[in-house]
Amino acid sequence: MDFVGGTLARCAESFCPPGSEHWLFLHLDHPTDIPLPVCAAIGPAQAPREETLRALTEADDPNAVEPSVVKSFRSERLGEGVTTFRYVSQEDSPHPLACVRYAWQVAEHEADVVMWTATEDVGRIHQAAEDLEELARSLAIFVP
Repeated sequence: MDFVGGTLARCAESFCPPGSEHWLFLHLDHPTDIPLPVCAAIGPAQAPREETLRALTEADDPNAVEPSVVKSFRSERLGEGVTTFRYVSQEDSPHPLACVRYAWQVAEHEADVVMWTATEDVGRIHQAAEDLEELARSLAIFVP
């Protein structure tokens, strides 16, 4: 296996080990970049909707450095959702963690869907923002 393939395989094993209940996407702008892990998960819908979406996006995270930026987000396949951006202090690092989360409640399938990523590299999150939004818009619930 080549260097890039090996790096991606090790990242996948680290961020999404066998038995994980979420999916992993690795974002790369260039083959020499360190992959930005982006995870997604689905679970049974919880009520009430707005409270659940705020919880899934950690909109009211008490560890946030400042209040989260919370916005409505529409996806053709999942409907109306919420996205948040926040900075979180880390105990073991002087650098804040930049966090982005998206969440939807899909009544038709009685499911909650969440997608998230986080990194100390704030510039990387901003650089990947369009791709993250495109990925969020592409998510769908597959029913065989």
